[in-house]
Amino acid sequence: FQMTGTELSTAVRLGLNPIVLIFNNDGYGTMRKIRDGKFNAITRWNYTKICELVGGGDYAVASTKGELDGAIRSALGSDDGPRVIEIRYPRDTVSPQLATMTDEMAKARGGKK
Repeated sequence: FQMTGTELSTAVRLGLNPIVLIFNNDGYGTMRKIRDGKFNAITRWNYTKICELVGGGDYAVASTKGELDGAIRSALGSDDGPRVIEIRYPRDTVSPQLATMTDEMAKARGGKK
């Protein structure tokens, strides 16, 4: 998102209403599991300010499934510019699929699981 997020300004200018989900795990979580290093640390942004920055839209934060469900319901009922939903979850959270993939990659490289 930090590389492309300001493109929301185009959506505002064109009167579009995208729903944008930001999966915030404080860095490049997928890469941390594949190859950890300082390059996975990113500058912390205050994502709650993105709609103000681009001049339109609305913003929500979700840390639970209930909050996410509510934010999505609200976003689906809106035609007032972009809706940005930041989903905050713990830094080391990974999907079962990612865990399996990174374990297999470690084995293939001769590393330990």
